[in-house]
Amino acid sequence: MSKKIVFVLSLFVLVLAACAPRAAGSGDLPAAVQEAQAWLAERLGVAVEDVVVLESEEVDWRDGCLELGGPAESCLAAITPGWLVSFEVDGETYVVHTDADGSQIRLNENPGS
Repeated sequence: MSKKIVFVLSLFVLVLAACAPRAAGSGDLPAAVQEAQAWLAERLGVAVEDVVVLESEEVDWRDGCLELGGPAESCLAAITPGWLVSFEVDGETYVVHTDADGSQIRLNENPGS
């Protein structure tokens, strides 16, 4: 009987631990978002800690240029999984598009358009 109680209590503790909220931090961010954070920090010449993630959302881009291709660029017309991420640095907001693993990152220069 006591083995059953220990088992049930252990299972209960595991379920509680799995459901417990985690503190927010860069370790909790998806790899692609972390890559974009580091990329933007380098581009702006600031520390990674100064690049604050405001929002991140998984998206499916309509093309291989993450919907940010230029007029002289040929973009593969294929659904490209990735991330839409908003950052704040020194009061300025930056919107970044990434692919799924963060190997391709682009700054959206006109996020309102």
